[in-house]
Amino acid sequence: MSKWTDVRDNIVDALHVDDVTEDVKQHVTSTILSEVVPAAENAVDSFCAATKEQSKTEAG
Repeated sequence: MSKWTDVRDNIVDALHVDDVTEDVKQHVTSTILSEVVPAAENAVDSFCAATKEQSKTEAG
């Protein structure tokens, strides 16, 4: 199994859902990839940009 599949299945397990069809897993995966990952990428991009900007005035 891929690492992503492990993460997906762990999320399903954490939700304490006993009967999850493959369609539900695929829908959850699709939603995470289309909504959660882009938001995380934006946050990381903003953090990196701020860090680069701050590095111009740092010494050490």
